[in-house]
Amino acid sequence: MDDHSDQLSGPGRASAAPPDVLPLVAFVATALAFLPALAGGFIDWDDGSLLLRNPWYRGLGLANLAWMFSTVRMGHWMPLNWLSFGLDYVIWGMNPLGYHLTNVALHAAAAAVLYVVAKRVLRVALSDCRATNGWLRAGALVAALAFGFHPLRVESVAWITERRDVLSGLFYLLTISTYLRYVERRSRGAYWASVGCFALALMSKSITASLPAVLLLLDVYPLGRLGGHAGWLTREALRVWREKLPFVALAGVAAVVAFWALAQGSGLTPLRTLSFGARAALSLYALAFYLGKTLWPAHLSPLYELVLPVRPLEARFVLGALGVVAVTATALLFRRRWPALLAAWLAFALTLLPVLGVAHNGEPGPGSALGRARDEVGTACPRRGVAWAHGARRPQLDADSSVAE
Repeated sequence: MDDHSDQLSGPGRASAAPPDVLPLVAFVATALAFLPALAGGFIDWDDGSLLLRNPWYRGLGLANLAWMFSTVRMGHWMPLNWLSFGLDYVIWGMNPLGYHLTNVALHAAAAAVLYVVAKRVLRVALSDCRATNGWLRAGALVAALAFGFHPLRVESVAWITERRDVLSGLFYLLTISTYLRYVERRSRGAYWASVGCFALALMSKSITASLPAVLLLLDVYPLGRLGGHAGWLTREALRVWREKLPFVALAGVAAVVAFWALAQGSGLTPLRTLSFGARAALSLYALAFYLGKTLWPAHLSPLYELVLPVRPLEARFVLGALGVVAVTATALLFRRRWPALLAAWLAFALTLLPVLGVAHNGEPGPGSALGRARDEVGTACPRRGVAWAHGARRPQLDADSSVAE
């Protein structure tokens, strides 16, 4: 997982630069931090329905594979997730140790990939400052370990059911990493590898469908391929737009499949239960909520109750909306001096959009779930956005959730 773009070459270069071992450091440190999860077992909260009482994923035969690619069990289409569970079963049977080990390994690998992504982003963002390679590596390692160790990661790693979070998060970051390699080297192989990784991310969890918009944000800042001197409709800019067509096509298909899967499961919450105004209030509150848990991960819970009816003028919703407006206004105000802040904030919001409540699913009762403080992916991108902010100032920490007991 070395970042070979750091290695200098030229006629006067006697030997290649030593390999960067810090991705391995990020992997090992993150894995060690989550070793206690290996002592866990299955829990009867989704593990029961998905794994303990489900014989269909147990094996990799033709019948198993056909089921994995066609099922929308519990309202999700996630064949790659089922394939990973099937492989776990082939190796470990029903021993939960193996399933937990896979979750930990996937998350540790994501931390290592994030190091590579952060270093590449920081190199471009700090190009005017001529930051030394040592500082770039230090900043990237801080971003990777902040992601790897953050308390909001715990639920996704320690709960076997949430395999889809760590799996999609890994391929989400691999998509960005290979895309950045393509931009650096104009390698068509890297480009199609990025498209392929995105397809695998979507096959793990549909929340990753917003990634094309995040890639466009990267093109604007820090890559400078869109907007500013590059323009929006110049020949080069149009090429950048065209590059996104395969990503957008995959995201569109995934969105259709996701809505179909929801319709087969709990379905979308009807407007009579949750009005447009209530959805808007809930979405702004949720965005502020996720940001708060990212920056100050205290009082975490696997479930946060949504008491109906939602009253948009209730204090918590008003304060949440004001908080979102304040952060947005600050990011816009400092967009020239500190463009990383606006880029990070937009990436944060775009990535969380599918879980903010605009397309709320289920028929909520008086005490239904607002949602889990979650998502390997929902906080993988914000953490990468934090790396952007580090590029202009210094690194910050990011988010995830607590163990479901």
